[in-house]
Amino acid sequence: MRTLEQTASSMNDRLPFDVLFEIFEYYAENATVYHPLETLLLVCKSWSEAVLGHHLLWTQLKISLGYGPSQKMWLTRLPRRLERAGETMPLEIDMGMVSEFDQLPKTEHCNHAPADCNCIKLAQITIERLLKILAGLDGELCKRWKSLILRSISGSNISIHLSHPTPILTVLRFERLEGNRSFLPSLPSLHTLHVVGCSDFRLPKLDSIRDLIIEPSNSWMVRGFPSLGLKSPGLSDLHTATKLERLTIKYNVDSHHGRAPYRFPDRLPNLKFLSFDCTHVPINIATFQAPNLLCLSLTTHSASIARLIVNSSLPFPNLRELRLAWSSTSTEYLALTEHILLCCTGLTRIEGNTISLVTIARALWRRTGEMGSYVEKMDGRAITYWNTNSNMQFTLDRPDKEEDLMGLIYRLGLAEPQTPREYVLRWLDA
Repeated sequence: MRTLEQTASSMNDRLPFDVLFEIFEYYAENATVYHPLETLLLVCKSWSEAVLGHHLLWTQLKISLGYGPSQKMWLTRLPRRLERAGETMPLEIDMGMVSEFDQLPKTEHCNHAPADCNCIKLAQITIERLLKILAGLDGELCKRWKSLILRSISGSNISIHLSHPTPILTVLRFERLEGNRSFLPSLPSLHTLHVVGCSDFRLPKLDSIRDLIIEPSNSWMVRGFPSLGLKSPGLSDLHTATKLERLTIKYNVDSHHGRAPYRFPDRLPNLKFLSFDCTHVPINIATFQAPNLLCLSLTTHSASIARLIVNSSLPFPNLRELRLAWSSTSTEYLALTEHILLCCTGLTRIEGNTISLVTIARALWRRTGEMGSYVEKMDGRAITYWNTNSNMQFTLDRPDKEEDLMGLIYRLGLAEPQTPREYVLRWLDA
């Protein structure tokens, strides 16, 4: 009589290769430090042979470091993974510190007193050792880097391992890097660049970039103010990024208001997505041209900054998607929202936080004057609204009907289901 283990092994042997590889790839995408890809080697002999023969699986290197056990594990595991990936396959690297050491299981905790704990420093040293392995002797493995993500890393020594040519690197993301002024010297294939929360950092050449996210750290921006006699590091190079298709700028500094000390290219013909999260806008926003823009995202605590963007030369009638995140439902924001709706006559989707959707609902409730003509233009054309706070959606095609507008308010969570209609109407008129 066959045992359960024998039956399971027999079933595994009969799985088609395409199904088996889909299972492997799904597991690889969701692997963690506690459930690594190597777990598949332990299922059965046929799976072990298949996984070892699937070189592409071993090229996806997701390395998260915490306390001692994970550091030792990766120092042992990484060379083996590189061997299993073969000698020619492109490498996809995602490496960094876990965001919160306290979230690790107890088996990952150290027993040091806080004053004596040196684990984080040791983890940074381990990262430098891992980068040395990933770079290879004289940087030959850097030629195989296809994507590189580095998170929560400090230390000037990592620059040594980022000084080799990377001819096929297409995706690069740096998050919260410190003390790292040098950059990869040759990036001819790079099309995606995300720089988030980094200090002392210079951007590479942006000539080939298609997707760019820049979210400087506050210390980076403060040091870059012209009033201090310094240039904003890297931001001055934005004018060279003429091939951009997606651009996200987060530029918030409380001590400086108005237009930021950087400029866009005068024209970005390929730009389809533009996102501002800012208290600043580029110095040439009034004349900036993006004729093929389809999606605009605005997040700001200053209605005056948003108004600068809305009064720019952007093609608002051509927009298909609008994303708003307001911080107030004041009269100023309501007037701004009405102005945006009047400009954006081609929308099919609006995303927003609860506050911005409240201002939209109030604007639609006003059926006189210009907003009345806007409602007539929108008659019969459906727009899908999405509340990013509640993750609720609603499609509205008749904003002039009270029932439909009430449906929008209740279905998006702008008012509790038990709220009387009379109260909602008074709220809209407020």
